[in-house]
Amino acid sequence: MTLNKKHKIILTLWLFILAIASAVVYYFIILDQEKVIAQKEESITFEERKSDALKDRLENEEFEAIPVDGLRAQLPESLKEDELVRMLDQTASSTSTIIQNYTFEEEIEQQQSSEDEPDEFAELEQFSLQISGVTNSMRGFERFLNEIEGFDRIVSVENMQFQNGEEEVTYQITLKVFSE
Repeated sequence: MTLNKKHKIILTLWLFILAIASAVVYYFIILDQEKVIAQKEESITFEERKSDALKDRLENEEFEAIPVDGLRAQLPESLKEDELVRMLDQTASSTSTIIQNYTFEEEIEQQQSSEDEPDEFAELEQFSLQISGVTNSMRGFERFLNEIEGFDRIVSVENMQFQNGEEEVTYQITLKVFSE
């Protein structure tokens, strides 16, 4: 079977189209994917170097001790629950947050664990306070939390739950408050 001139032209045209299609697929798909892979590998290498440098920095860095006297100065003489409630109310009003409920949990005394520590660590009183309420936005809730954490008095946020609704954010926060 011999190919006539018309068949040869069609076969040559199909081979030419196949070669062009192969070149297009290679240059626009495969080559682009190879470039993306190369960029990802460079990014991974950079992140590994960054991670190693951070590990080295943390291993070589000395952490300074927090002076306990400064923390002790922030502790009030008594628990002063009414003062804390007043501070929370002021914070709520400045951040457009509504506190709907305060729940005080029982007071706990923490005893010193070892005899050789200084006498200033002998006892700390603490209580838990659970507050719940609503605010108009997630940003307002974040501002409310930031202001609580910025109190001069040592207050620890122990637990936090919130639900971001369409128009408001409802929350429930458990705070631990300390005194001498």
